[in-house]
Amino acid sequence: MCSRSVDPIPPPTQSCWPWPQFPGNVTQTIYLIGDFICFLIFYAYAREPRMIVVLCHAAIACAIANLAFAVIDLVTYWTGTADLLTFLRNASYRMLDDVEVMGFKRIVGSFTEASAYAFATLGLFAFTGKLWLRGIYSWLTGLIAGLSLVALLASTSSTAYVSLVLLLAAEYAICVAQLIAGRSCRTAAAFVVLAPILAATLMLILVLQEDTWLFVQDLVNKTVFDKLASSSGTERASMNAQALINVFDTYGLGVGVGSTRTSSFLLVVPASVGVLGH
Repeated sequence: MCSRSVDPIPPPTQSCWPWPQFPGNVTQTIYLIGDFICFLIFYAYAREPRMIVVLCHAAIACAIANLAFAVIDLVTYWTGTADLLTFLRNASYRMLDDVEVMGFKRIVGSFTEASAYAFATLGLFAFTGKLWLRGIYSWLTGLIAGLSLVALLASTSSTAYVSLVLLLAAEYAICVAQLIAGRSCRTAAAFVVLAPILAATLMLILVLQEDTWLFVQDLVNKTVFDKLASSSGTERASMNAQALINVFDTYGLGVGVGSTRTSSFLLVVPASVGVLGH
């Protein structure tokens, strides 16, 4: 009988916290239940008008903390003191907190990678931007939304760039509709009038500065259009393709929470909990 050598299975990376290791089905189910409970709690609180104000303040505080972590992330990276955040980044999987793109340090803040930071920042930007457009704490929410916008642009995340364009386009269309209906406040009306002017002026400045324009083109190509050709893009495309196969193989019932992995929310839901899970 022939014998063949088998490479030993490498031991899992140990976390600095003594938590037991659970399979993905268990952990993802716990996350799902926790998210659902969290949603119910927030929904119950938001039914009372006075609690809406409290939740609004909490979201603003979260946006400020998110910006503060972005600054801390950059400062600790530039000064070589990134180990100071080890207590926060204690999971056993790979932390993509030291990646550069064209000389830019990809901002991860308190998250594991730039796309996760961009996803969270996008929601906070949308919330504070909406408050600013409605004239609620306009000086504060306008400042936070502006800084969050800068953080999104500096994150060099394709998630940030694509989602930001869609978000701003949708918000602009809503403001235009409100202005036509006569239900627009002063800030939203100013946004409708000034946004195209500012965008055109910025574009003109970039075009006139040839070196800057070429740099912006290279940055967009590398982070958006060339993303699928990268190793990360290939891996994500493969996972999304497998998720789509799972949808058809299970006749739309899904393979269960934690049994598949994708980079697309539109695919992970039907692939995990099925079409009826929507």
